[in-house]
Amino acid sequence: MKQTWLSGFDLLVRTKEIRLLTSLSVLFFFSYGPLEAALPLYSDKILHAGVQGYGLLWTGFGVGALIGALFTSFVAARFRPGLSQPLIALLWGGFLCPLMIFHSLPLALLCLALGACSWAPYVLIEASLLQRLIPPTMRGQIFGARLALTTAATPLGTLMGGLLLQYLSPALVIGLSGIACMLAGTRAERSAF
Repeated sequence: MKQTWLSGFDLLVRTKEIRLLTSLSVLFFFSYGPLEAALPLYSDKILHAGVQGYGLLWTGFGVGALIGALFTSFVAARFRPGLSQPLIALLWGGFLCPLMIFHSLPLALLCLALGACSWAPYVLIEASLLQRLIPPTMRGQIFGARLALTTAATPLGTLMGGLLLQYLSPALVIGLSGIACMLAGTRAERSAF
């Protein structure tokens, strides 16, 4: 059978687990995008912390992500991916939502660190699951097709965040981003891949 670059998209659409996981990732990454646009304004206009506060927020994110990555095997061993991946999206969104009401740098830093800690295992568990689901001869095509979709999701979400920031406060845009992540996780959990 001759394989073309479209073969990856074909198997991606036909295989339920791969399709559901890809859908969750696209929605999750798109929903994350508005945070990228809103966080600098949130730091400056809501927290009144300027660029130093913005740097601290990303530092907290980085530390949280590092700690979360260390717990990947713990999470992967205790939860099946059909539960862990939606739960990660729910937790990430849940930790973003309080930024709508918190106007304190330490609390915002804590929320981002905890959110990143919950988010960190997502990509690692996803890659491991995909390795098991995809036949070795098709991995290149399917990973390429998925990457085309998931890589575009975050910048498109950031664009949406930028458009929303013309009309809404940074705190509200971040909160909406969190709510969208939670909705993506809830939808995926109901599908249970």
